Amino acid sequence: MKYGSCIYPALVFALLTPSVIWADLAQGLDAAAKEDWPTAYREFKESALRGNTNAAVNLGNLYMRGLGAPQDYAQARAWYEKAALESNPIAEAKLGVIFYVGLGVEENRTRAAEWFQKAGDQGDAHSAMTLAEMYLAGDGVPTNRTEAYIWYTIASDLGYREAEEPRIKLATELPGAEINKALERVDVWRKSYDQQVEKAARLTAKRHPTSEPDETPLEETRHDVKPPVGASSKKKTPRNQKPGGLQGEKLPKG
Repeated sequence: MKYGSCIYPALVFALLTPSVIWADLAQGLDAAAKEDWPTAYREFKESALRGNTNAAVNLGNLYMRGLGAPQDYAQARAWYEKAALESNPIAEAKLGVIFYVGLGVEENRTRAAEWFQKAGDQGDAHSAMTLAEMYLAGDGVPTNRTEAYIWYTIASDLGYREAEEPRIKLATELPGAEINKALERVDVWRKSYDQQVEKAARLTAKRHPTSEPDETPLEETRHDVKPPVGASSKKKTPRNQKPGGLQGEKLPKG
């Protein structure tokens, strides 16, 4: 080229090994694939309490849908917030959705934009596209076509095909000096994102030198924000794939 009320004692946490944490996540994903939601809930919660942020996102997703536990938007938000504290971009995107739509909270699109920007900074294509549309429409943020161009370009870099047409249109309408400044901002983002990818790859290799379970959080159905101007979610092949399933969310197998 971002929850929970139960706190484990520090000593107990220190004694937990990564293999235990990831085993719980793998078992939760396997249970979700079989639609065994009570087991998925139990395993995701165990892993989330031990510090696995993707498990925390999955637990939030179950609360969003009422699978394995009663539907509870407040609990979903709490677990997303826990993962967001560790800069999990999918959690940050989920919080953007919650505040954009107003799920269990008062609708606040300014806060939604803040969360979408955090997620977009870390490579969440849908968040980048949504933020571009928000800037273009003045939805929760001041109308700013240069900012819209920046985020359309980032979304396109991340594989969001529908970002390309509005990006090109703005490129023909904005002054050349504005385009140059925007591309300088995009270049800074690219360098930062590449560094994040490299760091994540090193941490993954160090944590699991052989193999690890699929970390990608399961999807909690279509609570996702549709970009205000109506772009679809079709994606092209991204210029770089961030480790850990952070390019988007996949449904569990089955």
